Amino acid sequence: MSDALTQKSKEQHTVSRCYLKRFANTQCQFFSFNKVHGKSSPCGTKSASVVDSFYDMHPATLQDPNTDVQWLEKTFSVLENRYEAVLSAAVHEADAGAVSYDTGSSLAQFIALQWMRTVGRRAGILEAEENAMQAVVDKWYAENSPGIPTGRFKRGVGDESALHANLLADYDTVMGIAEKFWSLYWLVGRNTTNQPFYTSDDPVILDRIPPKNDGPNVPPWVGIEYSFPLSSRLILVMIDRYMFSKISSTNGENVERRTFDMGELEIERYNALQVAKSTKYVFCEENKFTLADRLCREELQIREPARSRELIDSTTLAHTKQGWSVMFSR
Repeated sequence: MSDALTQKSKEQHTVSRCYLKRFANTQCQFFSFNKVHGKSSPCGTKSASVVDSFYDMHPATLQDPNTDVQWLEKTFSVLENRYEAVLSAAVHEADAGAVSYDTGSSLAQFIALQWMRTVGRRAGILEAEENAMQAVVDKWYAENSPGIPTGRFKRGVGDESALHANLLADYDTVMGIAEKFWSLYWLVGRNTTNQPFYTSDDPVILDRIPPKNDGPNVPPWVGIEYSFPLSSRLILVMIDRYMFSKISSTNGENVERRTFDMGELEIERYNALQVAKSTKYVFCEENKFTLADRLCREELQIREPARSRELIDSTTLAHTKQGWSVMFSR
Protein backbone atom coordinates (compact mmCIF):
# COMPACT_ATOMS: atom_id res chain seq x y z
CA MET A 1 0.00 0.00 0.00
CA SER A 2 1.35 3.44 -0.93
CA ASP A 3 2.48 5.96 1.68
CA ALA A 4 -0.23 8.35 0.49
CA LEU A 5 -2.87 5.83 1.59
CA THR A 6 -1.42 4.99 4.99
CA GLN A 7 0.01 8.17 6.50
CA LYS A 8 -2.05 10.75 8.37
CA SER A 9 -2.04 14.32 7.15
CA LYS A 10 -3.18 17.23 9.30
CA GLU A 11 -2.08 20.05 6.97
CA GLN A 12 -4.16 19.63 3.83
CA HIS A 13 -3.85 21.56 0.58
CA THR A 14 -6.93 23.21 -0.90
CA VAL A 15 -4.90 24.13 -4.00
CA SER A 16 -2.79 21.40 -5.58
CA ARG A 17 0.95 21.63 -4.85
CA CYS A 18 1.86 20.52 -8.38
CA TYR A 19 -0.17 23.49 -9.61
CA LEU A 20 1.36 26.01 -7.19
CA LYS A 21 4.92 25.07 -8.14
CA ARG A 22 4.35 26.64 -11.55
CA PHE A 23 4.36 30.02 -9.81
CA ALA A 24 7.49 29.30 -7.77
CA ASN A 25 11.24 29.26 -8.29
CA THR A 26 13.34 26.11 -8.51
CA GLN A 27 13.28 25.84 -4.69
CA CYS A 28 9.45 25.83 -4.77
CA GLN A 29 9.40 29.28 -3.14
CA PHE A 30 7.24 32.27 -4.02
CA PHE A 31 5.51 35.14 -2.22
CA SER A 32 2.13 35.25 -0.53
CA PHE A 33 0.00 38.37 -0.07
CA ASN A 34 -2.41 38.34 2.88
CA LYS A 35 -5.40 40.49 1.87
CA VAL A 36 -6.68 40.89 5.42
CA HIS A 37 -3.43 42.37 6.73
CA GLY A 38 -2.21 43.85 3.44
CA LYS A 39 1.21 42.24 3.87
CA SER A 40 3.38 40.00 1.70
CA SER A 41 5.85 37.40 2.88
CA PRO A 42 7.99 34.57 1.46
CA CYS A 43 6.13 31.30 1.16
CA GLY A 44 6.53 27.83 -0.29
CA THR A 45 4.28 25.40 -2.09
CA LYS A 46 4.32 23.12 0.96
CA SER A 47 2.74 25.71 3.26
CA ALA A 48 0.54 27.67 0.84
CA SER A 49 -3.23 27.09 0.75
CA VAL A 50 -3.08 24.71 3.70
CA VAL A 51 -5.92 24.19 6.18
CA ASP A 52 -5.70 21.82 9.12
CA SER A 53 -7.89 18.72 8.65
CA PHE A 54 -9.98 20.50 6.00
CA TYR A 55 -11.12 17.33 4.21
CA ASP A 56 -11.39 15.11 7.30
CA MET A 57 -14.81 13.59 7.86
CA HIS A 58 -16.55 13.69 11.23
CA PRO A 59 -17.16 10.08 12.42
CA ALA A 60 -20.82 10.92 12.99
CA THR A 61 -21.32 11.40 9.23
CA LEU A 62 -19.83 8.05 8.19
CA GLN A 63 -22.14 5.12 7.44
CA ASP A 64 -19.30 2.70 8.21
CA PRO A 65 -17.47 3.63 11.45
CA ASN A 66 -14.37 1.85 10.12
CA THR A 67 -14.07 4.22 7.17
CA ASP A 68 -10.88 6.30 7.18
CA VAL A 69 -11.87 9.90 8.00
CA GLN A 70 -9.09 11.07 5.67
CA TRP A 71 -10.24 9.17 2.59
CA LEU A 72 -10.83 12.34 0.57
CA GLU A 73 -7.45 13.90 1.41
CA LYS A 74 -5.73 10.63 0.51
CA THR A 75 -7.62 10.47 -2.77
CA PHE A 76 -6.27 13.91 -3.68
CA SER A 77 -2.76 12.74 -2.75
CA VAL A 78 -3.06 9.78 -5.11
CA LEU A 79 -4.39 12.02 -7.89
CA GLU A 80 -1.48 14.44 -7.56
CA ASN A 81 0.71 12.51 -10.00
CA ARG A 82 -2.11 12.54 -12.54
CA TYR A 83 -2.55 16.28 -12.03
CA GLU A 84 1.19 16.78 -12.55
CA ALA A 85 1.15 15.00 -15.92
CA VAL A 86 -1.88 16.94 -17.18
CA LEU A 87 -0.55 20.33 -16.07
CA SER A 88 2.91 19.66 -17.49
CA ALA A 89 1.42 18.76 -20.87
CA ALA A 90 -0.88 21.81 -20.85
CA VAL A 91 1.91 24.26 -20.00
CA HIS A 92 4.30 22.71 -22.53
CA GLU A 93 1.75 22.78 -25.34
CA ALA A 94 0.49 26.27 -24.49
CA ASP A 95 4.02 27.60 -24.48
CA ALA A 96 4.55 26.01 -27.90
CA GLY A 97 1.47 27.74 -29.31
CA ALA A 98 -1.67 25.65 -28.76
CA VAL A 99 -3.24 23.18 -26.30
CA SER A 100 -4.27 19.91 -27.95
CA TYR A 101 -7.81 18.56 -27.78
CA ASP A 102 -6.86 15.57 -25.62
CA THR A 103 -4.81 17.62 -23.17
CA GLY A 104 -7.57 20.23 -22.93
CA SER A 105 -10.18 17.57 -22.21
CA SER A 106 -8.07 16.18 -19.36
CA LEU A 107 -7.25 19.67 -18.09
CA ALA A 108 -10.98 20.48 -17.85
CA GLN A 109 -11.35 17.66 -15.33
CA PHE A 110 -8.49 19.00 -13.23
CA ILE A 111 -9.97 22.51 -13.36
CA ALA A 112 -13.34 21.18 -12.20
CA LEU A 113 -11.81 19.49 -9.16
CA GLN A 114 -9.61 22.47 -8.36
CA TRP A 115 -12.59 24.82 -8.63
CA MET A 116 -14.63 22.64 -6.27
CA ARG A 117 -12.03 21.87 -3.58
CA THR A 118 -11.19 25.30 -2.12
CA VAL A 119 -12.24 27.00 1.11
CA GLY A 120 -14.11 29.62 -0.87
CA ARG A 121 -16.04 27.11 -2.94
CA ARG A 122 -17.03 25.11 0.14
CA ALA A 123 -18.35 28.34 1.64
CA GLY A 124 -20.34 28.93 -1.53
CA ILE A 125 -21.79 25.41 -1.47
CA LEU A 126 -22.80 25.79 2.17
CA GLU A 127 -24.26 29.24 1.53
CA ALA A 128 -26.41 27.92 -1.33
CA GLU A 129 -27.58 24.93 0.71
CA GLU A 130 -28.42 27.08 3.72
CA ASN A 131 -30.46 29.50 1.60
CA ALA A 132 -32.36 26.63 -0.03
CA MET A 133 -33.07 24.86 3.27
CA GLN A 134 -34.10 28.09 4.97
CA ALA A 135 -36.60 28.69 2.17
CA VAL A 136 -38.11 25.27 2.90
CA VAL A 137 -38.31 26.10 6.61
CA ASP A 138 -39.90 29.48 5.89
CA LYS A 139 -42.50 27.88 3.63
CA TRP A 140 -43.39 25.28 6.27
CA TYR A 141 -43.94 27.94 8.93
CA ALA A 142 -46.00 30.08 6.56
CA GLU A 143 -48.26 27.15 5.70
CA ASN A 144 -48.48 25.43 9.10
CA SER A 145 -47.79 28.07 11.77
CA PRO A 146 -48.62 31.52 10.39
CA GLY A 147 -47.79 34.32 12.77
CA ILE A 148 -45.12 32.33 14.63
CA PRO A 149 -41.49 33.49 14.18
CA THR A 150 -39.75 31.31 11.59
CA GLY A 151 -37.23 28.79 12.87
CA ARG A 152 -33.66 28.84 11.61
CA PHE A 153 -32.09 26.03 9.63
CA LYS A 154 -29.21 24.41 11.52
CA ARG A 155 -26.75 21.83 10.24
CA GLY A 156 -25.72 18.74 12.14
CA VAL A 157 -22.22 18.07 13.42
CA GLY A 158 -19.78 17.46 10.58
CA ASP A 159 -22.30 18.23 7.84
CA GLU A 160 -20.08 20.90 6.24
CA SER A 161 -17.26 18.52 5.32
CA ALA A 162 -19.70 15.71 4.50
CA LEU A 163 -21.64 17.80 1.98
CA HIS A 164 -18.41 19.02 0.36
CA ALA A 165 -16.96 15.51 0.22
CA ASN A 166 -20.11 14.04 -1.32
CA LEU A 167 -19.93 16.54 -4.17
CA LEU A 168 -16.19 16.07 -4.73
CA ALA A 169 -16.61 12.29 -4.78
CA ASP A 170 -19.62 12.34 -7.11
CA TYR A 171 -18.28 11.39 -10.53
CA ASP A 172 -21.29 12.71 -12.43
CA THR A 173 -21.11 16.07 -10.64
CA VAL A 174 -17.40 16.53 -11.29
CA MET A 175 -17.66 15.45 -14.93
CA GLY A 176 -20.69 17.67 -15.45
CA ILE A 177 -18.73 20.70 -14.25
CA ALA A 178 -15.72 19.66 -16.35
CA GLU A 179 -17.96 19.45 -19.43
CA LYS A 180 -19.25 22.97 -18.77
CA PHE A 181 -15.69 24.29 -18.68
CA TRP A 182 -14.83 22.29 -21.80
CA SER A 183 -17.86 23.66 -23.67
CA LEU A 184 -16.53 27.23 -23.43
CA TYR A 185 -14.20 28.81 -26.00
CA TRP A 186 -10.62 28.32 -24.80
CA LEU A 187 -7.79 30.76 -25.42
CA VAL A 188 -4.37 30.99 -23.79
CA GLY A 189 -2.65 34.26 -22.93
CA ARG A 190 1.14 34.56 -22.85
CA ASN A 191 2.48 37.17 -20.44
CA THR A 192 4.86 39.53 -22.26
CA THR A 193 5.40 41.89 -19.31
CA ASN A 194 7.71 41.98 -16.29
CA GLN A 195 4.74 41.46 -13.95
CA PRO A 196 4.09 37.73 -13.36
CA PHE A 197 0.57 36.39 -13.29
CA TYR A 198 -0.97 36.10 -9.85
CA THR A 199 -2.71 32.98 -8.64
CA SER A 200 -4.51 32.52 -5.34
CA ASP A 201 -6.31 30.28 -2.86
CA ASP A 202 -9.24 30.33 -5.36
CA PRO A 203 -7.41 30.17 -8.69
CA VAL A 204 -10.38 29.41 -10.98
CA ILE A 205 -12.02 32.82 -11.39
CA LEU A 206 -15.55 33.49 -12.58
CA ASP A 207 -16.41 36.82 -14.17
CA ARG A 208 -19.16 38.05 -16.45
CA ILE A 209 -19.01 40.80 -19.01
CA PRO A 210 -22.63 41.28 -20.05
CA PRO A 211 -23.73 42.28 -23.55
CA LYS A 212 -24.86 45.84 -24.21
CA ASN A 213 -28.50 44.76 -24.24
CA ASP A 214 -28.21 42.89 -20.95
CA GLY A 215 -31.45 42.51 -19.04
CA PRO A 216 -33.90 39.96 -17.62
CA ASN A 217 -34.39 38.42 -21.07
CA VAL A 218 -30.66 37.72 -21.52
CA PRO A 219 -29.59 34.36 -20.00
CA PRO A 220 -27.08 34.78 -17.13
CA TRP A 221 -24.49 32.61 -18.85
CA VAL A 222 -24.21 35.00 -21.80
CA GLY A 223 -20.93 36.85 -21.36
CA ILE A 224 -19.56 34.44 -18.76
CA GLU A 225 -15.80 34.06 -18.53
CA TYR A 226 -13.51 31.88 -16.43
CA SER A 227 -9.79 32.49 -16.10
CA PHE A 228 -7.22 30.08 -14.71
CA PRO A 229 -3.50 30.96 -14.58
CA LEU A 230 -1.40 28.01 -15.73
CA SER A 231 1.93 29.51 -14.67
CA SER A 232 3.56 32.86 -14.05
CA ARG A 233 3.65 33.36 -17.82
CA LEU A 234 0.52 31.60 -19.13
CA ILE A 235 -3.18 31.92 -18.41
CA LEU A 236 -6.17 29.96 -19.69
CA VAL A 237 -9.26 32.03 -20.53
CA MET A 238 -12.59 30.24 -21.10
CA ILE A 239 -15.29 32.38 -22.68
CA ASP A 240 -18.96 32.01 -23.55
CA ARG A 241 -18.96 31.01 -27.23
CA TYR A 242 -21.79 33.34 -28.21
CA MET A 243 -20.08 36.41 -26.78
CA PHE A 244 -16.73 35.39 -28.24
CA SER A 245 -18.30 35.26 -31.69
CA LYS A 246 -19.56 38.80 -31.14
CA ILE A 247 -16.38 40.42 -29.85
CA SER A 248 -13.62 38.49 -31.62
CA SER A 249 -11.89 39.82 -34.68
CA THR A 250 -10.72 36.51 -36.13
CA ASN A 251 -12.85 36.75 -39.32
CA GLY A 252 -13.98 33.18 -38.85
CA GLU A 253 -10.52 31.76 -38.25
CA ASN A 254 -10.48 28.93 -35.73
CA VAL A 255 -8.18 30.07 -32.92
CA GLU A 256 -9.55 27.76 -30.25
CA ARG A 257 -6.95 26.71 -27.65
CA ARG A 258 -4.34 28.89 -29.39
CA THR A 259 -1.83 31.02 -27.49
CA PHE A 260 -1.68 34.80 -27.92
CA ASP A 261 0.47 37.51 -26.40
CA MET A 262 -1.01 39.62 -23.60
CA GLY A 263 0.18 43.09 -22.63
CA GLU A 264 -0.02 45.21 -19.50
CA LEU A 265 -3.75 45.93 -19.61
CA GLU A 266 -4.72 42.26 -19.83
CA ILE A 267 -2.20 41.17 -17.18
CA GLU A 268 -3.52 43.85 -14.85
CA ARG A 269 -7.11 42.83 -15.38
CA TYR A 270 -6.61 39.12 -14.75
CA ASN A 271 -4.36 39.79 -11.76
CA ALA A 272 -6.99 42.16 -10.40
CA LEU A 273 -9.64 39.44 -10.64
CA GLN A 274 -7.41 37.05 -8.67
CA VAL A 275 -7.11 39.69 -5.96
CA ALA A 276 -10.82 40.52 -5.92
CA LYS A 277 -12.21 36.99 -5.94
CA SER A 278 -9.72 35.03 -3.88
CA THR A 279 -10.62 34.23 -0.28
CA LYS A 280 -7.59 35.48 1.63
CA TYR A 281 -4.27 34.87 -0.15
CA VAL A 282 -2.74 35.89 -3.48
CA PHE A 283 0.49 34.26 -4.72
CA CYS A 284 3.19 35.54 -7.06
CA GLU A 285 6.59 34.26 -8.19
CA GLU A 286 8.10 37.66 -7.34
CA ASN A 287 7.28 40.09 -4.55
CA LYS A 288 5.26 42.29 -6.91
CA PHE A 289 2.01 43.07 -5.15
CA THR A 290 1.60 46.78 -5.88
CA LEU A 291 -1.73 46.11 -7.61
CA ALA A 292 -2.96 43.79 -4.85
CA ASP A 293 -2.07 46.30 -2.16
CA ARG A 294 -3.80 49.15 -3.96
CA LEU A 295 -6.97 47.21 -4.64
CA CYS A 296 -7.23 46.02 -1.05
CA ARG A 297 -6.96 49.63 0.14
CA GLU A 298 -9.48 50.92 -2.40
CA GLU A 299 -11.99 48.04 -2.33
CA LEU A 300 -12.25 47.16 1.35
CA GLN A 301 -14.97 44.54 0.84
CA ILE A 302 -12.60 42.21 -1.06
CA ARG A 303 -10.44 41.82 2.06
CA GLU A 304 -13.17 40.02 4.04
CA PRO A 305 -12.70 36.22 3.79
CA ALA A 306 -16.24 35.48 5.01
CA ARG A 307 -18.06 37.70 2.51
CA SER A 308 -20.90 35.99 0.67
CA ARG A 309 -20.12 33.95 -2.42
CA GLU A 310 -22.84 35.83 -4.27
CA LEU A 311 -20.94 39.07 -3.64
CA ILE A 312 -17.66 37.51 -4.77
CA ASP A 313 -19.12 36.15 -8.00
CA SER A 314 -20.79 39.45 -8.85
CA THR A 315 -17.67 41.54 -8.22
CA THR A 316 -15.89 42.76 -11.33
CA LEU A 317 -12.91 45.08 -11.59
CA ALA A 318 -12.99 45.35 -15.38
CA HIS A 319 -14.16 48.98 -15.23
CA THR A 320 -13.32 51.41 -18.02
CA LYS A 321 -12.17 54.05 -15.54
CA GLN A 322 -9.40 51.72 -14.41
CA GLY A 323 -8.22 51.06 -17.94
CA TRP A 324 -8.60 47.28 -18.12
CA SER A 325 -9.56 45.52 -21.31
CA VAL A 326 -13.24 44.65 -21.63
CA MET A 327 -12.45 41.20 -22.95
CA PHE A 328 -9.48 39.28 -24.26
CA SER A 329 -10.04 39.09 -28.01
CA ARG A 330 -7.92 38.70 -31.07
